[in-house]
Amino acid sequence: MPEGPEIETIRRDIEPLLVSQVISKIWVNPVFFKTKAQITAFKKLEGKTIHSLGRHGKLLWIDTAYDQSVLIRLGMTGRLHVQEKKQILEKHTHIRIEFENQKELRFIDPRRFGSFILSTHNNKNSEIARLGPDPFSWKESDFKNIIGRIQKSNRSIKNILLDQSIIAGVGNIYASEALFVAKIFPEQKGCELSTKKLTQLLMASQKVMNTALQHRGTSFMSYVDGWGERGDNFSHLFVFAKTNQPCINCQTLISKITQSGRSTFYCKRCQQSLVNRTRNGTSDMI
Repeated sequence: MPEGPEIETIRRDIEPLLVSQVISKIWVNPVFFKTKAQITAFKKLEGKTIHSLGRHGKLLWIDTAYDQSVLIRLGMTGRLHVQEKKQILEKHTHIRIEFENQKELRFIDPRRFGSFILSTHNNKNSEIARLGPDPFSWKESDFKNIIGRIQKSNRSIKNILLDQSIIAGVGNIYASEALFVAKIFPEQKGCELSTKKLTQLLMASQKVMNTALQHRGTSFMSYVDGWGERGDNFSHLFVFAKTNQPCINCQTLISKITQSGRSTFYCKRCQQSLVNRTRNGTSDMI
């Protein structure tokens, strides 16, 4: 599933092509929108001018100048491309937003886990408010709030990182990567981690996500950027999807475990559990 760096890459790619464009026609696949009311509502965007594109976490939105926004979540397989109207439609194209310049914004989603929701600006802001701070824009004051919430939780730190109400935009890839950089065992409980260690983790989250943004995202399964090209960050990952490959730090083979139905990748030596640390004479908090 595309995470913060991938969504931001797409936003940067397509924003210059969309801003100030007038929507001339909208086509939606009735299979994607299950009610006629949804289709009718989207038709009201015809004739409107796009004002800006924004992103917070994995949520992308298009603002028009008339108090209307389109909230977009790509889900697992969603893709957004700006193409010429005459270009052949790809299979699973569910939404086409046509502009007066004969280009179209197309949403392709084979598994249909993504969403397009028409919203007012106020409702959009309410959706954003439900999300935690974004690593690309958080301030020093956000660190204290995030750390405080983590230290009150008995959940594993990996699952906490995936909670979008605590940190927006971190998904399975960058959670594993950040935990490796911060040398934290993925199953460690949030309440067992010190403020110092969690500060290192938040800084690691910023680091791995900024690296991913610089390399235009991680194309692991279906992700492509706004131009339809694969990102090249996969070669810059440390542990994700590298089971049985040597750790770059200690040469120990990377391990994989399953947490809440998701694969987690880590180094047993660099990311020791609290039990092993205690046996080695370290303190209860790490």
